[in-house]
Amino acid sequence: MTTGRRLAVVLAVALSVALSGAGSASAAAQTPAPPVALLPVARDGFVLTVGADTFAVEHVTRSAAGFEGELFLRGQRQRIAYTVTLEPDGRVHRVQLYQWAPRAAADARPMGNLQYLFSGDTLVVTGAAGNVAMQRLPLMPGTLPWINPSFAFAEQMTRRARRMGATIDGLRRDLPVVNLGTGARSAVAVTAVGRDSMVLDFGNALLRLAVDSAGQVLGGRLPAQSLAITRVANLPADAGRGMPSYDAPPGAPYTAEEVRVPTPRGHTLVGTLTRPAGAAGAAGRVPVVVTISGSGPQDRDGQIVGIADYRPFRAIADTLGRRGIAVLRLDERGVGASSGTFASATSRDFADDVRAALDWLRTRADVDPARLALLGHSEGGLIAPLVAAEDSSLAGVVLLAAPGIPGRQILDYQSRLGMPPAGALPAARRDSMLTALSRAVDTAIKQSAWLRWFAAHDPRPVARRVRVPTLVLQGATDVQVTPDQADTLVAALRAGGNRAVTRRVFPAVNHLFLADSSGAPGGYLALPSKRLPPEVLGAIADWLATTLRVGPRAGGAAVPVRK
Repeated sequence: MTTGRRLAVVLAVALSVALSGAGSASAAAQTPAPPVALLPVARDGFVLTVGADTFAVEHVTRSAAGFEGELFLRGQRQRIAYTVTLEPDGRVHRVQLYQWAPRAAADARPMGNLQYLFSGDTLVVTGAAGNVAMQRLPLMPGTLPWINPSFAFAEQMTRRARRMGATIDGLRRDLPVVNLGTGARSAVAVTAVGRDSMVLDFGNALLRLAVDSAGQVLGGRLPAQSLAITRVANLPADAGRGMPSYDAPPGAPYTAEEVRVPTPRGHTLVGTLTRPAGAAGAAGRVPVVVTISGSGPQDRDGQIVGIADYRPFRAIADTLGRRGIAVLRLDERGVGASSGTFASATSRDFADDVRAALDWLRTRADVDPARLALLGHSEGGLIAPLVAAEDSSLAGVVLLAAPGIPGRQILDYQSRLGMPPAGALPAARRDSMLTALSRAVDTAIKQSAWLRWFAAHDPRPVARRVRVPTLVLQGATDVQVTPDQADTLVAALRAGGNRAVTRRVFPAVNHLFLADSSGAPGGYLALPSKRLPPEVLGAIADWLATTLRVGPRAGGAAVPVRK
């Protein structure tokens, strides 16, 4: 599944339960408020931008005893806060980490709270209100924590390197680092460039920073993501809180309408309906594709925490809009402008939201109810068949990196992605780690409604009940939902009698459908492009144009093809 939810590798399978709010509502209510005021009126901070768009804003207060801050990811409306206690020699002693529900009010309590205690060669992790059983992770002494994309934590690396003598051009210091979001341990090489710059080599990305004599970060850039980092003094508390733009680009042959979709459960889904201009056909009715995002709190564009400029559904809507096909893309419940609760929802709940969207579309006079289709990525590729199996009136389904095996098998596989390669550890140590990972998955499943449903779900029986035309797309280098699962899914669809199944595998394309020769999630940040390749967009558009009977555009309008 996609990055950023309960499926992170190694120990994060269990640890993310508290941070994702996957526990019960009562457990979330028991989570204590942060012990300090984490967002004063103004403080120093970092603004992360991609071009003219603000990607994230981080407020930071630092003292000799430590630092505290808050990271706001604008696309997901996601807020993360932390307090870090330092030893006298500058080593990290404790990290307290908090996460709020997407779109939570400023005075809301955090839905998750984890404490990381760095004790010699061990990291001890505990969760608030008993949400997470204590976990222990072996570390090298002096290991530094890292949260992507926090530059307060990156600054701790540059400060450490300065203390270790990285003050002369070309001097390099290798720092042991643990990613608190995934549990992955690595070495980050910090190299001085002159007296006012440093380069941090994460192995899959180079971070170039301007620093002062103490290692304080003044600014920088991450070339692989076209990401610019600017340090701002007295950064206003509400900086970067505005909503991203979902408008149609200038000159686009389609319009973009902000819409509100009611649901039977009472929450409202807010999104964007892109509609081709000058639509032809019966009363101007157009075909519509409903997008369904992967796991984790995602807005209508399918943005993923930590991956700047990745907006796959916006790209798909733009491509289809230019081919005469409308697209409805929605903020998930409890995310962005949508109301409702994300944390306690399961994939079946999200399927209900898709059904509500289809019902709403069928009430619109400008929509052709006979030409509605679904497009789901990752978990969305699991949700779309749930809906299609019960709605034979759909005109088609597009599945991108859709799971094809039981959820528990995927969880076990993904939890091992961060394991050292065979032979890198003694057999006894490796067996011990595998046992610990299996127990961590068991613990996470017990504590999370989403994981319980996902672990128990087998997509194959559902696929056998799907009778509508289906396009299955897969990246050949996907290591999160492996290519063989596409074969399994296609076999299940055909076994149920579906004769309109098309499968296509794209070489050197990863789980996010980005060009990537390795597919390793740890390399996503370093990819030169976060845009879907033209061949992927073209395959989607060509199949949907045929399936939804959209002919050549005449005078700027798409002409429906009559059967």
